[in-house]
Parts: sequence; structure tokens; C-alpha cells
Amino acid sequence: MKIFNTVHELQHYLYPFTKSRIVGFVPTMGALHQGHLSLVELSNNICDITVVSIYVNPAQFNDPQDFNKYPRTIETDLNHLDNNDVDVVFLPQTEEIYPVGFNPDYSNLDLGFLCQTMESKHRPGHFDGVIKVVDRLINIVRPDKMILGRKDYQQFLIVKNFVNQLQYPTEVVSSEIVREKDGLAMSSRNVRLSENDRDLALGLSRSLNYINEHSGTRSFNELRAIVIEKFLTNPIIRLEYLDLAEAVDLSPAMDFGGTDKIVCIAAYIGEVRLIDNILVKV
Repeated sequence: MKIFNTVHELQHYLYPFTKSRIVGFVPTMGALHQGHLSLVELSNNICDITVVSIYVNPAQFNDPQDFNKYPRTIETDLNHLDNNDVDVVFLPQTEEIYPVGFNPDYSNLDLGFLCQTMESKHRPGHFDGVIKVVDRLINIVRPDKMILGRKDYQQFLIVKNFVNQLQYPTEVVSSEIVREKDGLAMSSRNVRLSENDRDLALGLSRSLNYINEHSGTRSFNELRAIVIEKFLTNPIIRLEYLDLAEAVDLSPAMDFGGTDKIVCIAAYIGEVRLIDNILVKV
């Protein structure tokens, strides 16, 4: 496994492969868990070379405290990646990602509802930072395929959309959510949950599963009220949103039926903010 810290070194190493091999890319912020490693596995299966970046991007944190508390476990991460057959790791400093004069203009992007709802509404500026860093990383790595997880479903759609609009020759591929045995969606933030708070966090996945299982019997608004009462009433839980949307573009959906829908949830469990979602197929 090769490790590079600079753009020049990375590109110099990758250049011979770009014309004859399929390069897969998994962008991460570190604190890797089995969810990240499932993205690596998918990349290994469909690509010839897998590149993983580890960079905690300050531009996508609207809360400085969240940025400072984000877990940083570089040595453990590198061991995980080495044990999972990663070919190249990119470990840049901020000056490599955002050099002096790097100030792209994305005013022509049209992302519709994707930048008006859910995470965009509750974390203003977050996706501006995501677009900025992913754009930069794509131009550095120049991958054939970029692998993203579906837990950050809105992020996946936004990245896929802007990559298409900018006409980059990179296919954005998604991988299913990986969960703990009890159903909790894997997240780097889970390590910050106390034992009691972790039990409360199961209310997110239980709410989603209940809604999905009963989507043919009641309206979304009825089910929303039921799961809030059943799973989300503890005062330690602060629900930000529990929304139903069209799966294709996150435009608002009044109810189930007709097309695939997605139910997305975000909540604070104590001081830890978690998100999750479930696809409700027709």
C-alpha cells in the first residue's frame, strides 16, 4: 500500500495507470468503520486500483465544535486499509487541498431541491463544502469510479448531480448502508455515544423500519406521529427532521405510492448528531 501526502507525488504515481486501468476512489474523513470498508470492497471488486483519501474537511462543518470533536484515528485507519487491499492512500494537508487562489465558482450548478431541504436546511453551507472538496479531489485523483455510501443519501445525490453537470468522466457509484447487528447505521460519530445514548439512537432505525413496514396501511403523516411517540420521545433525543421525499431528487412527497420514496431522519442524541434513511419501494 502506497501512502502519499502531496498532489504531485500522488498524480505522478497514478499517471501510468490512468490509461490502462480502472481507478476507483473512496473519499473519507477517516475514523473508518465497516461501512467505509464495504466501499473499499466494492471498489476492489469493480476497479483495478483503489485509492482512498483521508481528509477531515473543515469547509463542510457548519459547527466548529463538531469539526474539533470529529474522531481522528490515522494509524488505525491505515491498518484497516492495508488489511483490506487498498492500493493507494492520499493523506493531504489543507494547503494541498485548498492551495492559494483556489476559489471555484459553482453559481451555474442547478441542484434543485437537493440544496433546499433536509441537511441543506439544517446545516447551512455544509454541501458547499462537500462540493468544493469533492470537486478538488476528483481533479486530483481523476478516478473512473467514485464510491459513496447511501447513509449520506442527500450527499450521494448532490455529488452525482454536480459531477454530471460538470461533465466529469467519473461514474458515481453508491453502496448500501452497513448496520450494526442491532440495526444502528454505522457512523464515525457512534463512538461518541454513551451506552445509554446508543440505546436511544436505535430509535432512528426503528422508526424508519416501522414506517417502511407499515407504508401500505397508513399515511406517512400518521406513521410519523406514531414513531415519534414510540421511539423518539426521550428528552435526550432532539429530532431535527423526519421527512418523506421522492427518492430520485428529494423533492417533497405528500405520501407513499406511485414512485420509490425515501424516508430520511436526523436527530441529536445528546450532543451527537446522527442521520439515517430507508428506501420505500413501490
